[in-house]
Parts: sequence; C-alpha cells; structure tokens
Amino acid sequence: MRRAPVDEVASYLQRAKVLIAARNVVVMNSQKNRALLAALEIRYQHQLEILLALTPRNYCETLAALEGSDEDEEAWVFGVKEGRRLRN
Repeated sequence: MRRAPVDEVASYLQRAKVLIAARNVVVMNSQKNRALLAALEIRYQHQLEILLALTPRNYCETLAALEGSDEDEEAWVFGVKEGRRLRN
C-alpha cells in the first residue's frame, strides 16, 4: 500500500475521466461487486456518474497488484458517501 501525492492523484483522475466519459470502463465482474451494487441499487450509468465526480479528496490509497493481475498493475482506491444504507 502507498499514498500517492495529490498532484499524481489529480493527473490519474484526469486521464481516467477521459476514458470514463468515453465509456471505456470495465467494472470488475465479481459476485461481491455485483451483490454490493445491487444492494445499493447502483446501476451502470450511476457508476459512471460517481466515477466522473471523483476528486483527489476521495482518494484513499494505492494497492499493489490484485490477485490474478499483472505484477506491475496497481489498484487505486477511492471512497464516496452516497447517502444510501444497506438493508439488513
């Protein structure tokens, strides 16, 4: 895990938003992701809106390569509060 400097995060988001706006985005298709997105009632268009609204203030950390990915890949972690609660 590492914390990237704010200017690096801003640059990353700028490049990512170009891809997101062009809908060149793939959300990890895991059971865990699908279940959480369904529970939060977040559809694909809303996912894109959330991603496009990210700012460096939403940045949490950068993780090393995820299992099953290339060694030199990283996972950038961002967090947002959507005002929705999971039902028990």
